[in-house]
Amino acid sequence: MIPNPTNGAGIFETKAGEEVAHGKRVLIPLARSLRLRLPGNAGGLVWNRPFGILVREGTRGRLVRVVDATRWIQTLLLAAGIAGAILAHLVRR
Repeated sequence: MIPNPTNGAGIFETKAGEEVAHGKRVLIPLARSLRLRLPGNAGGLVWNRPFGILVREGTRGRLVRVVDATRWIQTLLLAAGIAGAILAHLVRR
């Protein structure tokens, strides 16, 4: 597990997948997960999403972020639905 210094709550985790060698580079896929537990350990929710790819070349490494287009589209649709509901409410007044 890769530590996440931006969140002290511990509900976000960043995990690395299997290393893949490609020429002189080693590629490591990264995923971030959000874990929410219900009180009493009765269950919970785990939401995984792509985070990036760690590219190692010799002793150097860099992070290539992955843009999760599906998440952006879902957020856009949710915002459009909320805006439509507010607009419909204002029109019916």
